[in-house]
Amino acid sequence: MMDIQAIHQRIKEKAQSVEWIEIISIAVFGSVARQEDNANFDLDLLIVANGIPQKKIHRITDIVNIKRILDLDLPVDILLVSKEECEANFRNRNPLYLNIAFDAKIIYDTGFLIRLTEETREYIGLNHIRRGVNSWSFPVKDRIATLL
Repeated sequence: MMDIQAIHQRIKEKAQSVEWIEIISIAVFGSVARQEDNANFDLDLLIVANGIPQKKIHRITDIVNIKRILDLDLPVDILLVSKEECEANFRNRNPLYLNIAFDAKIIYDTGFLIRLTEETREYIGLNHIRRGVNSWSFPVKDRIATLL
């Protein structure tokens, strides 16, 4: 397995060179965060930032430039989102963000992401939401509308 701590440190150091947007949080998620041995891994990064284009298609240039600055010499997938999008995905119980709440390794944060992940883990516990191997189970009563 790769030296994940060295990668985290490199990301934290190199991310300071990203000056055209304001980075709020960076987290590693997915198989690397779960420390699963996988020869075909890629590094999944959640980057929460201010100053990014509203349309996701217009973020491609930012993502490419961030990858270039990080220069990690390994496959990297970046999920670049605004604070509002990130918060909405956690509050709407998006399964990817539920996984992030449990698995992610936060490597840079202004307090924003740690607060959201803690709130999400607490909500999951209080509402008896269960995690399966590749899914989430939400308890609902038969034929009764239920907010997740």
